[in-house]
Amino acid sequence: MGRAVLVAAALIAGVLALVGCSTPPTATPSSSTGAATSAPVESTAPPPTTAAPAVYKPATDQGPAENVPVPVLPDKAKEFSKEGLMAFTEYWYSTLGYAFETGDTKPMTDITGTGCPICSVMTKAAVAWHEEGR
Repeated sequence: MGRAVLVAAALIAGVLALVGCSTPPTATPSSSTGAATSAPVESTAPPPTTAAPAVYKPATDQGPAENVPVPVLPDKAKEFSKEGLMAFTEYWYSTLGYAFETGDTKPMTDITGTGCPICSVMTKAAVAWHEEGR
């Protein structure tokens, strides 16, 4: 069991490194370069309300991650080639990171076989991280 724990720890470290590198960039406000107008036009109608897209918020010591995007299997990952293997591996690690952030292991277990011992260890670990409201 000691070797499985070492492998699991190495995988977790790799996932945390990948997750840290894949944080979506934040949008920067753009500046207006238009000319100023003489007087603003007043309107009695309220401004249109548009739902802001959900923004990913990583977990902190103050709370869990929010709006974690569900990984999407790229078409390239379905190819039997070196590039397909690389795309699948990246996707698998993204499902692992998603599982640890959300406790939802379904995307990961949907693509792995039941005979994968590392997958089983990672699934149990991700679920355990979210037990008792953690």
